[in-house]
Amino acid sequence: MDTETTDTQPMAAADAQDDTAQARRSALSAIMLLLLLLLILLLFAAAIERTDIINFTAAACAPAI
Repeated sequence: MDTETTDTQPMAAADAQDDTAQARRSALSAIMLLLLLLLILLLFAAAIERTDIINFTAAACAPAI
């Protein structure tokens, strides 16, 4: 009875695949973090632009003293 028939990879190949998967996860995490920071930056820019428009409108509608 042969119990050594399982398909296993050598340890070096398994480690190389783990390292590749870890590198991909790290790269994906870095890209997602950059996208999140870009979204936050765009939201701040939109808020500042909206504030500028509100201030300009308020100044234009204010009575001249």
